[in-house]
Amino acid sequence: MEESPQLSFSSLQSGVRDAISKVLDVTLQDRKYDASSVEEWSDAICSQTLAALRSISGSFKYTATCVLTQKTGGGLHTSSAACYEPSTDGCVVERWENQSILAIVVVFGCSL
Repeated sequence: MEESPQLSFSSLQSGVRDAISKVLDVTLQDRKYDASSVEEWSDAICSQTLAALRSISGSFKYTATCVLTQKTGGGLHTSSAACYEPSTDGCVVERWENQSILAIVVVFGCSL
């Protein structure tokens, strides 16, 4: 029995970006920053993003992180790093904002 070719995360990046963007739109679109709701929103964004990614492809282990901050004119710096196989694995960073919220979602996909 021949092995099927290994799927590359780079071939999924457009769909991954679309999935993250949709989750962010649904979760945050008409919201104003509310410190008491940020934990709930962040948890929902991560869990819904992971569910969407599993429906795109079950051939990867995924990690998702979400940073939500109030837009006040101050700066924000965030970094992520991973050691993975570049020919099959990958990373997507999606930035989203409205008038009062800045969101950054980072997804790593590592081939099984």
